[in-house]
Amino acid sequence: MSTSLSDPAHSVAAKAHARRNGILMTLVGILILVPDTLLIRLSDMPALPLLVLRGSISGLVLLLVWMTFERGRLWDLPRVLGREGLGVAACYGVSTFGFLMAVETTTVASAVSVLACIPLVAAILSRLFLGEGIKPSTLVAIAGAAVGLSLVGGGDIMAGRLVGLPWALLTAVAMAGALTILRATPGLEVAPCTGLGMFFTGLIGLTLGGRVELPAESIQWLWIGLDSAFVVPFSFLLLFRGPRVLPAAEVGLIFLLETVLAPFLIWGVLGEFPGWMTVAGCTVVVVVLSSQGVWRIAHRKRRQLTA
Repeated sequence: MSTSLSDPAHSVAAKAHARRNGILMTLVGILILVPDTLLIRLSDMPALPLLVLRGSISGLVLLLVWMTFERGRLWDLPRVLGREGLGVAACYGVSTFGFLMAVETTTVASAVSVLACIPLVAAILSRLFLGEGIKPSTLVAIAGAAVGLSLVGGGDIMAGRLVGLPWALLTAVAMAGALTILRATPGLEVAPCTGLGMFFTGLIGLTLGGRVELPAESIQWLWIGLDSAFVVPFSFLLLFRGPRVLPAAEVGLIFLLETVLAPFLIWGVLGEFPGWMTVAGCTVVVVVLSSQGVWRIAHRKRRQLTA
C-alpha cells in the first residue's frame, strides 16, 4: 500500500531528511570558510583596501552564480530581495567589516573565539523576534561562554590587543542577525542578498577611506583570488541556506568549527601562537557550546523515542 503524502510518519521523515541536508550544507560551508583568516593574513593587505577588493569580487561571483544557475536578472533584484533581503545584506556587510577589523587588530584565536557568541545571540534574537523559546541549556551555555570570553579578554589585555574584541563582538551580533532574518524568511533567495551584502562591504571600505588598491605581488593575487572568488562566496552560499531548515542558533553552533580550526591553521602555517590564556578561553567556549549542541540533539532524540 502506498504511503500518503499527508501521513504524519512521511511528514516526520521528510523533515528529518531536510534537517540532515541542512546540517550537511552548513558543515561543508563552514569547512570551506576555515582558510578565510589564513588567506587574509597571507594577502598582506591593509583592511580597508582588502575590504573593497574582497567585497567586489565576492559579490560579483555570487551575482553571476544567481544569474547563471537561477536565471536571475539584475532588474529583478528589488523584488527578489525585499526588506528582508536588504536586512541580510546589511548584516552581512557589517559582520564582514567587523571581522576584518578584528583580524587586523587582534589574534585570529581571539577574533574567532568571540564569534562563538553567534549561537547565543541568535537564540536571543530568535526569542525576541520569532517567539522561539530559549532552552535552559542555552542559558547555561551563556554563562559558560562568559567564563571562556573572560579568559580570552584577559589574554588580550596582557598582550595589549583588547581593541580587536569589540570588532569581533560586532561581527557576532551582525551575523546572528543575518541568520535570524534568514530563519524568519526561508523562501528568501540566498545568492543575490549575500552578493549584495558583499558589495556593501566594499562600499563600507570606500566610505571609510579605502581605495581600489591592486596587489603588488602575483602571490597576493593568488591568496585574494582564492579567498574572494571561492572561499567567501561559496561558503556563505551554503551557510545561509542552513536556516531554511535549522534554527538560527543551531546554524550558529556549527560556526564553532571555525573557532577550533582557524587559529590552529594560522599557528601551523604562520607560527602565530595566540597565547595560552586565549587558547584556554577558546577551548572553554567551544567545549561549553558544543556540549550544549550535543545535549540538545540527544534530548530531541529521547523525546522522539518516547513520543
